[in-house]
Amino acid sequence: MIENKKTYRPTGSVTSFSRSASWVSNGNGGFMDFQNPDAFLNSDVPYPAWSDPNQIPLSKEEIEDIFRDLTAKLGFQQDNMRNMYDAMMTMLDSRASRMSPTMALLMLHADYIGGDHANYRRWYFSAQLDHDTPALREQIDPKQQQELLEEEAADPKNDTPTAFVEKWRAQMNSMSQYERARQVALWMLLWGEAGNLRYTAELLCFMFKVAEDYIKSPAAQQRVEPAPEGEYLCNIVCPLYNFLRDESYEVVNGKYLKRERDHAKTIGYDDMNELFWTPEGLRRIKFDDKSLLMDVPPTERWERLKDVSWKKSFAKTYKERRTMWHFMTNFSRVWVMHITVYWYYIIYVANFLYDPFFEMHDVQSTVGKTKGQIPDLPNQDAKRYTLMAAGGALAPFLCLLGTFAEMFFVPANKHTQRALWLRVLLFVIILAADIAPTFWVWPNGDDPNYDLSKVDYSAVYQSKVPSKLDDPDSGAVSTWKAARAVSIVQFIYSVLFTIFLSLMPSALMFKPRKKNRNGRGLINRTFAGNFPPLKIAARSISLSLWGAIFLCKFIESYFFLALSFKDPFRWLYA
Repeated sequence: MIENKKTYRPTGSVTSFSRSASWVSNGNGGFMDFQNPDAFLNSDVPYPAWSDPNQIPLSKEEIEDIFRDLTAKLGFQQDNMRNMYDAMMTMLDSRASRMSPTMALLMLHADYIGGDHANYRRWYFSAQLDHDTPALREQIDPKQQQELLEEEAADPKNDTPTAFVEKWRAQMNSMSQYERARQVALWMLLWGEAGNLRYTAELLCFMFKVAEDYIKSPAAQQRVEPAPEGEYLCNIVCPLYNFLRDESYEVVNGKYLKRERDHAKTIGYDDMNELFWTPEGLRRIKFDDKSLLMDVPPTERWERLKDVSWKKSFAKTYKERRTMWHFMTNFSRVWVMHITVYWYYIIYVANFLYDPFFEMHDVQSTVGKTKGQIPDLPNQDAKRYTLMAAGGALAPFLCLLGTFAEMFFVPANKHTQRALWLRVLLFVIILAADIAPTFWVWPNGDDPNYDLSKVDYSAVYQSKVPSKLDDPDSGAVSTWKAARAVSIVQFIYSVLFTIFLSLMPSALMFKPRKKNRNGRGLINRTFAGNFPPLKIAARSISLSLWGAIFLCKFIESYFFLALSFKDPFRWLYA
C-alpha cells in the first residue's frame, strides 16, 4: 500500500461513520515509519505500533484503566481482564502497523459494534431498542402494551431502515475515542467469560446492551466498592449455562447423564438465541412473579438479570424432527416445477386418453385411412386443455402437503398457526378454482359438428371416420365453443399459478415486505435470510443462467421422457 502510494479507503465496516471527520481522513496517514525499524522492532516496547504519543488516541495505560474500571463495576475475573486487554491491544497494534492508530480504533469498534457489518448493529435495529420506553409502559394496562409498541413505530418516515441508519451514524459520529475503546473492551470482557453462550450471538448483544446501560447510569458512576470478582460469571453466565445443561443432561446417582429426549423437545442454542431477535421476544423475559425484565428501567436491568426465570422465558422455536416430510416442506417448489410440468407433457402426448380417433391423427398410421393422410376429425381441444389444466392442481396440492408437513416443525402459537392456515386457505382456493371447470368442460367437450353416436369407446382403435353433420344443434355448438374457451382460460390459469408457486417461497406469502420494522419478514432477512444482494448485472447473469438450465431441462424432458413414455403408457392403458 505504501509502495503504490494509494490512499487508504475504509471498507464496509466503517461506512457507518462520516468520512469527512478528522479522525477518519487523516492527512498524515499515520502509518509506521518503516525506514526506521528501531521504532517498532524494540523488544522492550510492547505493542510498538501503539506507542507514539503523538498519534495514538488513547495510551495503553488509559485503555488498561478502562478494563480495570469495567472489571470493578461488573464483576469480571482478573485473568479475563488481563487476557482481553492483551487481545485488544494486539488487535490495535496489528491494525496500527497498517494504518493510523485512530483509524485502527475506529475500525475495531466498527467491526464489533458500529459498522454496517457488525452483528450488534443489525441486532439493535431488529430488536427495536431505540423504541425502548419502559417508563411509559409501566403506567398503562398490560393489554395496551402491545398497542403502545406499535404506536411507537407507527410513523413510517421515522421507522424506516434509512431513518435508522441516519440516526445510528449520527450516534457513532458523536462518540469520543474513550467511548469507542470502552465499548470494545466491554464486549470483549463479556465474550471472554461467556463460555458456551458464545454460540448465541444475539444473547451476547443483549447482555452488552444491558451492561452498557448500567455503566452509563449514576449508580454505576457513583459506585465505590468494587463488585465481587466472578459476579458476572456466577449471576449471569452460570444460570444460562445451567439451563442449557439441564435441557440435555440429568443427574442420576450423583452423575450427569445424557437425557433420553428428542431434539424436538429440547431447547437448544438456536431456540435461546431467537428469543432476543424481536421486541416481542425480549418481552417474554420474565421473573418468577411474572413481571417483565423489559419493564424495568434500562439502568437497573443489569442488577436484575440474576433474578430472571429463564425456564419461564425460553421456548422451542423449531422442532427438529427426523422424518421424510422434510422432502415436502423444504423442496415443495422443486416438486411443483417437475411433477406439474411432466403432467402437462404426458397429457399432451397421450391423446388416447381423451380422443377416440387418436390413431387417425397419426400421419404414419393406416387405421381407417390411407397412410400419409389425415381425415377431417372432431376437435378435442376442450378435453385436452381441461385435462392438462387439471394437472395444474398438483401445484397447490403439493404446496398443501408441504404446509401441513411444516406444522410438525413449527410451534403451535398464534403467529405461526395463523400464517399456516391462511396459506392453506389460499392453496385450497387455487386448487378448487383450477380443477372445478373440468367437471363442466369434460361432458361438454365433444365436438357436436360430428355424429359420435356410433363411436365404440371400449374399442382400442376406431376404424371408421365419423360423419360430419350438415345441420348440427346450434345450442350444443355454442356450449362446446364456450367449453373450449373455458378450457383454454383454465389452462392459462393453471400455467400462471404453476409458475407462481414454483418461484414464490411459501414462507413469504402473507408477509409483505414493509418499509418499517413491524414485519416479521424484516427480522428473518436480518438473521436467518441475510444474504448479500447482487448487482443488476450479476443478478441478470444469474437469472439468465438458471433460465437456460431449466429451458434445456424441460426440452429434454419432453423429447426423452414424455415422448418415450407415450407408447408404453398407451399399451398399459389399453
